[in-house]
Amino acid sequence: MGSNQSPTMSAAETQPGFAAKVRWPLVVIGLLGVHVAVMVVGLVAAFAIPGAVVTTTAYDHALRWDELQADRRASEALGWSLSANVSETAEWNGDRSVTFRLVDASGLLVRDAKLHLRIYHHARPGRLIEEQLAETAPGNFTATFPLRRDGLWRFEAVAVAGDNQYLSESDLWIGSELSR
Repeated sequence: MGSNQSPTMSAAETQPGFAAKVRWPLVVIGLLGVHVAVMVVGLVAAFAIPGAVVTTTAYDHALRWDELQADRRASEALGWSLSANVSETAEWNGDRSVTFRLVDASGLLVRDAKLHLRIYHHARPGRLIEEQLAETAPGNFTATFPLRRDGLWRFEAVAVAGDNQYLSESDLWIGSELSR
């Protein structure tokens, strides 16, 4: 045996210190605390930040995905188109007049149709505007909507004329002249 080594270690030298005893429980508690903090931030974002919300139609679209794709293909086969003309000027309260024009594949106005609209701003998808419109003139639909926020608006429309149904989805920029 060398002179540097002692033949036996005492019990006090083999016992781990306090820091070694609590290290792993503290790591686990710390990780759980971080997890709770992330969950709280997620909940606050979901309820307090309007742009963090998923559109109310997204879940319905996911449930009806195959049916929706079949409806889109049938709409494409019809060859119809729906255009929207948003008023350049807003009313005193920010509402804007929107005129929709529905034409068939040959460019003729589709008569005796009804139009169901879902409109929302991309920054506020939880604030859905739904409206059922009747024709104001053959193939034309006009209504006033609270489009008070500048930016990108989503227009989802279902036009029904007789046995035909046409789906239209479009994004329109409303507001600032800088972006036009």
